[in-house]
Amino acid sequence: LRRLQRVIKVTRQAKAELGKVSVTAAEDFYALIMAPVILLTVTGNTERVPPSTNAIFSNVPGSREKLYLEGAELEALYPLSIVTDGMGLNITVVSHANKLCFALVSCPTHLPGIGELGKLIRASYRELRSAASDSPG
Repeated sequence: LRRLQRVIKVTRQAKAELGKVSVTAAEDFYALIMAPVILLTVTGNTERVPPSTNAIFSNVPGSREKLYLEGAELEALYPLSIVTDGMGLNITVVSHANKLCFALVSCPTHLPGIGELGKLIRASYRELRSAASDSPG
């Protein structure tokens, strides 16, 4: 339960910091981070400069309500994520109708056991969820 409380605390702090920044500033910051990656990839110079990051984690809020198309319920959303040169892992989480849908993409050279990572994430999620439901209040 301490781990869950720590995650909640750090997440709230990060959201508070992000809330101080305009959408334009956040987009500009992302562009500044990604520009060198794109430039190095396009020019074929990715081997000359170490990557600025080896992992990306994204949380994309989705619809809280169930969605339908021609009467068929949308059961899950799985985003298409990528890894760029030198990056080992991209984890994107999309929420939808009280569910979390995880997309894990890895470079097989950097992280060959992506399936095992998925199992560990699922087990950890179940553990945190159980701890949260067992706690009073």
